Amino acid sequence: MAGQVSHLRLVDRGPPEPASGLGPAVGQPRPPSRARRRLAPGRPWDQLAAWWPPEHPAATGLVNHARASGIAPEIAFAVTLERSIAVGDLARAGIEMVPELDALASDARPAGPIGGSASLYLRQLSAGARERDGSRSAHGPFALPGRLVARLAHIEREALPGLLEGDLGCSLAWERAALLQARTICEWASLQALALSGAQAARPLAAPQPTGA
Repeated sequence: MAGQVSHLRLVDRGPPEPASGLGPAVGQPRPPSRARRRLAPGRPWDQLAAWWPPEHPAATGLVNHARASGIAPEIAFAVTLERSIAVGDLARAGIEMVPELDALASDARPAGPIGGSASLYLRQLSAGARERDGSRSAHGPFALPGRLVARLAHIEREALPGLLEGDLGCSLAWERAALLQARTICEWASLQALALSGAQAARPLAAPQPTGA
């Protein structure tokens, strides 16, 4: 009717919002993400968990050896424990190939360029990367990979000092070789041992040597 005023008003709500909760619509730029860089030593993609080493000379000795070599104690604990666990797993399977695996690990070389987080971690595995806080207690807690802490939870506390007496240099080499194949130490050791066993089984038996008359 003429003379009536409408009570409807247009409200400007700005540009339309995305049609779904999955993020900006196609064509709209995402806001820049500010990823926080993890400062803890170790594999950057590992979930970390707190671990307290046993109060034993083996633990103190490993921490002192690591610090003298310029290796973070967290890394020293992680690689030494996991190598010892891997060696135990192989021994229970009747596989005695530790010297062969040590040689393979020391000869491991990258197949191509290594960049990003893996490159940073490889430098942490090299002696001389001085720890930021050398005054921290040797009794922990230390931040170790959660997968390793879960495995240690099923090992008797009395057995831990023996696992810490492994060779740190060989443990670092195993970790470096495993990292170059994007595997853990346990995965790398079991696969390499399987390959070595297969190669040994495929070798032809040596022909018998004639005996003297």
